[in-house]
Amino acid sequence: AVQLGEYADFNEMDPSKQTRRNTIEDSLIHTVATEFHGNVGLSVGYAADTTIQHNELRNLTYGGVSVGWGWARRPHTYAGGNRIVGNHIHHFKLQSDACAL
Repeated sequence: AVQLGEYADFNEMDPSKQTRRNTIEDSLIHTVATEFHGNVGLSVGYAADTTIQHNELRNLTYGGVSVGWGWARRPHTYAGGNRIVGNHIHHFKLQSDACAL
């Protein structure tokens, strides 16, 4: 599994501490969370201008990609401008409440 960003820094004002301008591409992520089944293959917490493209995610016990999930439920955050493009996500959701994205 891959994790990018944090789940609690929604209001980080210092740009040097923000998760920004990352790219995850042309990766194969498979057979993850086999012991603890509640994890997605690729998880992005609070992030801005992140691109996730041309990856294959397969054989996942839960969801494929999660972007923007975090512990704060506030409307103002630096997160945004993220793109998810051209990924192949299959053979997932061995748990009942998950989805590809």
